[in-house]
Amino acid sequence: MPSSVHERHPPAPVVRERRRAASSWEHSRDDAAYQEVFEAGWFIVPEAQGRGAGSAALTLLIDDARAHADGRRLLTAFPDENNAPSNALCRNTGFTLTGQRADVFRAATLMMNEWVFDLQS
Repeated sequence: MPSSVHERHPPAPVVRERRRAASSWEHSRDDAAYQEVFEAGWFIVPEAQGRGAGSAALTLLIDDARAHADGRRLLTAFPDENNAPSNALCRNTGFTLTGQRADVFRAATLMMNEWVFDLQS
């Protein structure tokens, strides 16, 4: 299992619908590439799915990551390989699929797609 160092930042832009959060982000170190990156993670509550909340939140998050890049070039995301909506969100927002990786979460092995967004593009 890859190791990461996580440091939470102040709250990132959040799109709210009926007072529920739609996104979050954190800073982590990509040990494989030895570079500092941002990692995006999100959830969309069922009643907000398919209504643009994810696209709006990820667009705000990209803008915020660019504004606070501090030398970081990449924003990464790791949705489950079978999570079609989250993978489509990455693809439609300009991320590039770079591969897959396995990780253990709560004693279960998850297969995730690895998406990368170049903050300098």
